[in-house]
Amino acid sequence: MTERFIADVHEALGLNHSYCFPHHVNGKKEEHDQSKCSHRFRKNHDFQLTLPIKPHHRYIVLLRRNIVRQVEAYGRFLHKPPIVVAREKGDYLRKFKRKWIKSKRNNVRVVFYEDIINRPKKEFSRILSFAFQRPLSRLVSRVLNERKEKIRPSGNSINLSISQQKLIQTIVNI
Repeated sequence: MTERFIADVHEALGLNHSYCFPHHVNGKKEEHDQSKCSHRFRKNHDFQLTLPIKPHHRYIVLLRRNIVRQVEAYGRFLHKPPIVVAREKGDYLRKFKRKWIKSKRNNVRVVFYEDIINRPKKEFSRILSFAFQRPLSRLVSRVLNERKEKIRPSGNSINLSISQQKLIQTIVNI
């Protein structure tokens, strides 16, 4: 969803764009040509928590507000049940939160998935204004109006019992 929007914005601004991030296949990182990457946006999940936070770069952290839904989405990505993800990745999620969400850095902007779904124009305007350091709300309106597909939730949410949700929260402890 976000990647498609960013590509549409690049097109509207007449800028080259490519969806660029290191792919992992069977646990091994595949090489890719960095020269073909957009100079403005690059996607990185920071799975090893080794991505340096450089003061002259801007970082947008996209996540779900509800940790259970975040773990559930991560499970869909990994093709694993949420409880397994909570147990296997709880430590990673806590460290990720410390590094990215609680960093209090001026060059890191946290954006919640639910806010993009509920208020796409406002949130994409915030994202682009942060990235480009100038207001781009008219451009956001134009791109959203021209899009063939509407902004909508991705993935199918799993109906977890309250006890399962509490277990995930306890395991992850965020």
